[in-house]
Amino acid sequence: LLNLLRPAETTNPTIPRRAVKWRYRNTYTHAEVHMSSFAALGRMMRLNGRLTAAVLLLQALTLARCLQLTEITVPDVVDVRETVTLSCSYDMGTHKLNSVKWYKDEREFFRYSPLMPKSLMLFDVEGVTVLQNSTGQICNQFMCSIQLHRLNIRSSGSYRCEISGDAPEFKLAHGVGNMTVAGK
Repeated sequence: LLNLLRPAETTNPTIPRRAVKWRYRNTYTHAEVHMSSFAALGRMMRLNGRLTAAVLLLQALTLARCLQLTEITVPDVVDVRETVTLSCSYDMGTHKLNSVKWYKDEREFFRYSPLMPKSLMLFDVEGVTVLQNSTGQICNQFMCSIQLHRLNIRSSGSYRCEISGDAPEFKLAHGVGNMTVAGK
């Protein structure tokens, strides 16, 4: 606890000083401090407090408008005879969608890039067959849904949806779900 006391004796009358007394564990300690030090410390603390508040506010605003994956849907267990829908929803914040990619066990099998002339690309990955009709995949600025058919035991694995924003930052967000295919 700091208590400012009466001015202390000084050898240089042009520099104002203040005696300071504080108590720590029932022991009193005395010190003599230049008043200019208190003023500078006070200014630094006020400035530091304002800067800290400004930085925290900027971080909160930035996080509120960041690209983020809001939901991923991958069924846990499916029958080998089924057609499966995988979907992910996202909030682009202030970013423009560059691409949505789907991976199985870290191998890309689907890419939607609305800014490219060929906006949809499929890649061969063992155990993955994307249904390629007009209702089979729906991808836009808010969500991407694809269907897999002709499942087999090799269709089991880890499925990841990855979204990326456009230049200059190319921010990424992703979500993962595991699927097990049961049956013959």
